[in-house]
Amino acid sequence: DDILKRPGPIPPSHCKQDQAMSNFWKEFSFPSPVDDILKRPGFTLEDLLDEDDVVVDIKSQKDELKAYMTKKETIMALLKYILETPPKDATEAVKFRYPVVACEILTSEIEEIEEELTSPELLDSLFGFFSSENVNNSLGNLVVKIITSLMNSKLSTVLDYIKSHPNLLDALVSHIDCALIPDLIMRIINTESEAEGRGIIQWLADQNFTKLMISRFGPEHEKLQSDLARTLIEIMLGYDNGPLLKKLYDEESLDLLLGLILQENNIYGFRAGMAILSQMLRLLANTGTEIEQVALDVPFENLPYITKKIVSLLPKFNELLASPPKKLFIRNQLGKELEAFGFYRLAILQNFECLLNIGYESLINELLNNHTAMFRAVLDMMSMFSTNNFCPMFVDRIFAATISQATNEQLVKLLKEIELTTFITQKEAESKETKFMALPFLRRITYNINERSDQIEEYLDNIVGWKDLIESLADEFATIDRSRGGYNMASDSNSDQMSLSDESVESSNDADEYDTQQAEVLLSRADIDILFA
Repeated sequence: DDILKRPGPIPPSHCKQDQAMSNFWKEFSFPSPVDDILKRPGFTLEDLLDEDDVVVDIKSQKDELKAYMTKKETIMALLKYILETPPKDATEAVKFRYPVVACEILTSEIEEIEEELTSPELLDSLFGFFSSENVNNSLGNLVVKIITSLMNSKLSTVLDYIKSHPNLLDALVSHIDCALIPDLIMRIINTESEAEGRGIIQWLADQNFTKLMISRFGPEHEKLQSDLARTLIEIMLGYDNGPLLKKLYDEESLDLLLGLILQENNIYGFRAGMAILSQMLRLLANTGTEIEQVALDVPFENLPYITKKIVSLLPKFNELLASPPKKLFIRNQLGKELEAFGFYRLAILQNFECLLNIGYESLINELLNNHTAMFRAVLDMMSMFSTNNFCPMFVDRIFAATISQATNEQLVKLLKEIELTTFITQKEAESKETKFMALPFLRRITYNINERSDQIEEYLDNIVGWKDLIESLADEFATIDRSRGGYNMASDSNSDQMSLSDESVESSNDADEYDTQQAEVLLSRADIDILFA
């Protein structure tokens, strides 16, 4: 206390005492079983790897342990556990424990270890792991962890190595189903924001990296395609106007992708490829003229290639909606056999919705003037798969986008040619006897048509039952006007009619239909991530 009250600097004698105390705590450590192993004559690396405290001690950089682990022969021995697949008769420790502990030691941010690992010889070993046709994915994740750790401290060295070995990009893409490789690819791309990594995106574009990924969408690479799609979508979401994205939109890449995914018996490639195309269309809608410098009012022939290409394929998509290459049949709880909606139809509806939402005037004109058959096919999906979780939702979205953009003449032409208003009045009448599960979504379409009633009044006046229907839904439409909410199949206790509500429409399942609807979707978590990215 006297010292603290005393004016002026602390006396040198006390500074020395503080420094000595600091050194004491720095050098102090609790006894560890690792210390005993290091003192034991003839100890082995495996003795240390078997000890739980070895990772904590190496990260604490205990001098004796650090001296042993930074020897070249020790580093090579640690790498051997990671780079070489253990024999079938190896112990559980050799198969599982030693590789993981070795990886923790090699990524413990010790300068001497990192210097050794970034030597050309060992970088060859690390990246060369993926040159084999078949790799152990568990060990591959450990290799990626080491490479990623080195990029945190030796970024220039690692990037220079990658640039001098462009063929390793092909190896990484060939094993993108290894869980951490997509993260490594994004780590490489994200170095663009760091001084040492500036220009990496242009270099990847010059190597045709996106085309390299697209080339794996044939049926022989189905195990890679979910990870490829997620990675490409992540690139699109992060770099919406860079050289990689522009390469993705060029004619050569798009023709390659569509040619591959439309091959026979390529359900996984079709699903993943269509998810990529849908995301590309969303970017056109969200970024406007940024990607291809195209104004919204240009003639159809001057639109981005992707839009014209997909429009040219609509007759093919129409055929796939009616008769997908692979049909699956399921049974509901009553034992009735039903055709499943399926991935092909889901991907096509999603893609068509994205196409409509771009907003190019000439595109809408082309679709409404020359492709109304596609709209009828979409409407038929709602009738055929009214209990599916996703089908009615996408049909509703497709017609919402169309009705809001069509001119009066185009809207009347569409309603006539696909008989949409007749379809609506018939389903409403039928639902009084048998519940039409997609009716809430159909009423959203009805609402959107009614919003244009002043402009197409003459046509609607001639539809039998239309005025009565609108009057019967007046209260429910007023609810939408107030809240702009959605429909729900929630039951009204005073009426058999299905009511409108501000709650989520996805809950429109009767309990006895729930299992059937889930079975029709047949989506894994990964599938949903791709389709709704």
